[in-house]
Amino acid sequence: MILSDAPIPEMVPVRAGAIAGRYIMDWNKDSVADANFAKIDLLSLPVLDQLEEALDLIEQLSGTRPDLSQIDPEDDEVYDLINAGQARGVFLLQSPAQLKMAQ
Repeated sequence: MILSDAPIPEMVPVRAGAIAGRYIMDWNKDSVADANFAKIDLLSLPVLDQLEEALDLIEQLSGTRPDLSQIDPEDDEVYDLINAGQARGVFLLQSPAQLKMAQ
């Protein structure tokens, strides 16, 4: 999110986003910072809430809460699924563009 006291399209190049009424600034984060805009990075991922709910359900059903720190980040089977295009629901691979790039 970029904050400004003047309309952003009057100050930097923008283009229409995929969602009506939304616009994309054609500058990267470094250019925005160099221009001294007030920039706020918001990370709102519904999947984090879903993950917490899943952990709660597993604990309710099994009596044990999974320890996510014990998951192997180099699990070849996970990467095989992602490469096969079966990544829906994988953290930070949820948008159609990201899913397409993962294939």
